[in-house]
Amino acid sequence: MSFNHQFVQHADKIIKKYAKTTNKAITGYRLDPNRLENKIDWLLSSPEEAFDVIWEGKGDDVQIVRKSFAYEDEVLELYSQAELDTFKRWNRGLLERGILKEYDGNVPEVDTSNLFTDAQIAEIASTKNILALRKKLSAITSMESINRILAAAESLDRPMSIAKAIQERKRELQ
Repeated sequence: MSFNHQFVQHADKIIKKYAKTTNKAITGYRLDPNRLENKIDWLLSSPEEAFDVIWEGKGDDVQIVRKSFAYEDEVLELYSQAELDTFKRWNRGLLERGILKEYDGNVPEVDTSNLFTDAQIAEIASTKNILALRKKLSAITSMESINRILAAAESLDRPMSIAKAIQERKRELQ
């Protein structure tokens, strides 16, 4: 779990981003973007599932392979020139040893394909045509959303065939 590395309220003011180049957690100092007179700690720590550990031979040789990159855990954002200048001074060793690198990728978009209001859940659960329901369900990849649709179908006293179609999609996702 990383902390003090991104401040959402300043996301429109990013002037520089740094990503870690190691699978180890790293920490350092930065200015508090909300109160530039304050020095605060930051931590970048990759999620465990972002790496595979491969044991070779008799267990003496271990290879760590990156499977995924998590922007929200592995990128530190800076929002002002003053913050950038002090960051470079306070974290000189990390920069000089290549433990941090400049990151020029984009902030990933949030996937909202599984975000439904209660009214949308009820609308899906109220679908009368089984084929149309299955088509709607096939686009949903969240078990939580499927469970909400199933609960809505049960509370709306939908026919057993509707509940069965929802349960089939639930099994597909498991």
